[in-house]
Amino acid sequence: NSIEILPVSYVRSCSFQQRLSYTTLSDLALRLIDGTHLNLYNQRQNLHCEHQGLSRGTDDG
Repeated sequence: NSIEILPVSYVRSCSFQQRLSYTTLSDLALRLIDGTHLNLYNQRQNLHCEHQGLSRGTDDG
């Protein structure tokens, strides 16, 4: 199952308007935040591992 993201201009030009419930909007917002948090955590872990690798390489002094 794939979700197609439509441009805002397309959504605004539709002849109908759908209102989403507060619960649905809240669920979408929480999933977006969770996804962003996970991406930031993964990036931090990658940077930390790279830094450790570089530190190990220069400790031979």
